[in-house]
Amino acid sequence: AINANNVKALQKALAAAPRGERATWLLHIQVGDQFISPFVWALENGSETICRAMLKDLLIIRADRAKYYYGAEDLFERHPDIVKRLTDRTSALLRTLLDGLVWRSYRTESNGTKRRVNYFVKYMLQDEKGKFSSAIKWISAAGDPSIVSHPVVDVNIELLWAGVVRRQFIVSRMWNIVNLLIFIFGQEIMPATIRFYGGSTQLYSLTFFFRMFSYIVGMGRLLMLQLHRVWIWSRDTMRRIIADIDTDGNGEIDWEEMKEALSRFKDTVKGEIRKALKVLRNDEDVEESDTSKKDLANQEKNTYNRISFTVMLMLVLMMFLEPMLRCANSPDWPTDQCPEATAE
Repeated sequence: AINANNVKALQKALAAAPRGERATWLLHIQVGDQFISPFVWALENGSETICRAMLKDLLIIRADRAKYYYGAEDLFERHPDIVKRLTDRTSALLRTLLDGLVWRSYRTESNGTKRRVNYFVKYMLQDEKGKFSSAIKWISAAGDPSIVSHPVVDVNIELLWAGVVRRQFIVSRMWNIVNLLIFIFGQEIMPATIRFYGGSTQLYSLTFFFRMFSYIVGMGRLLMLQLHRVWIWSRDTMRRIIADIDTDGNGEIDWEEMKEALSRFKDTVKGEIRKALKVLRNDEDVEESDTSKKDLANQEKNTYNRISFTVMLMLVLMMFLEPMLRCANSPDWPTDQCPEATAE
């Protein structure tokens, strides 16, 4: 049925399967001395029609006198990366998966204005080890607005926001607000106060403290953020390249394989830089531009990161041009009035 891409033949074959074994027939069978997944086999062969029929069959709720049968749990246990596999192939199959994770009652309430709905989102939130699942990240990387706006994805995002993300987001943004207020005090409010009331050691010392806080703490935090992202990207890319060139699979890399890995890593970095420059110059066709922008988004090169990197560079430049540092040898320091500062 898979080779022929015939849905009727697939349904005829599954008709002989007991309710409790239908998921196993679709996800884990023995061929000779090996175990394979018919679903992954059909997906890799490009049999989209068969894959859609398999997903619909897995995600149908069946029951007998003893229990209910629902293949979502078996699907995510056998293939924890099912969301990534579907996003890499086609968004249509991912939409079929998401539709199957929703149960809608045929009965309505409140004069037909409400309907009971159950969302089966456990494995969209956590993996088999109990850690946070990468499903939302994979869906976001796909860049398909129709998938991101799906009710299942919306429920996942709402649960994450209300349970985990909201507090962390507010704390991180409060830190940015504090940095901004200190920067404004050091660059605008304190100098205006000095001009209005006249300079004093206390006012200049407070101004120096605010500015050093912005330069050292604010810039240091942004620098550590950028270095962390560079390290994560480099580590993951290098690990993937080493896994590709480790042909014997023993986990050991000899000198020749290491040289090949370093060369491929260098080529990967050059390719990403070229794609970024092409996007900025808009000198590529529409299809290549969309692919490049999607790749950049997948690597978390979003607007916030670019702004934070620009702010970090501006703080570095301001620190080198800081008049209070240039006047460090002045006899009446702290001050920003000295020949070294006014000469600039």
